[in-house]
Amino acid sequence: MLKINFEFRKGIFFIRFIGDMNKDNYLKQEHEIKKIITENKFRYIVLNTNYLNKIDIAINTVPYMILRKEELDLFNENTLIIDLASSPGGVDTNYAKQIGINTITALGIPGKEMPKTAANYIKKII
Repeated sequence: MLKINFEFRKGIFFIRFIGDMNKDNYLKQEHEIKKIITENKFRYIVLNTNYLNKIDIAINTVPYMILRKEELDLFNENTLIIDLASSPGGVDTNYAKQIGINTITALGIPGKEMPKTAANYIKKII
């Protein structure tokens, strides 16, 4: 199940997805986000991956395969991708290496190294 958490802070509207994003819940979350955007009359919105080629360092914390071949092909070869998600991670590191993108896999580091702090953040969000 995918839960959507919204926060408006310092003039920026943040949308956090908690849970697994898959083909079954993708359309539902897209509809809900578009509804919120329309109701609040937001004008400048980035909901796509068109600018991945401009990212120098990408840090993934989603424990679901979200950076697959299709997304990795959009990054430039100088990008460093750090995967901090819990197991199984969210980056196809084998493919990233094949196309020359540097990756660091450090799965679950926040929970392993700072479990109390990580738990407090999770408690705040939930």
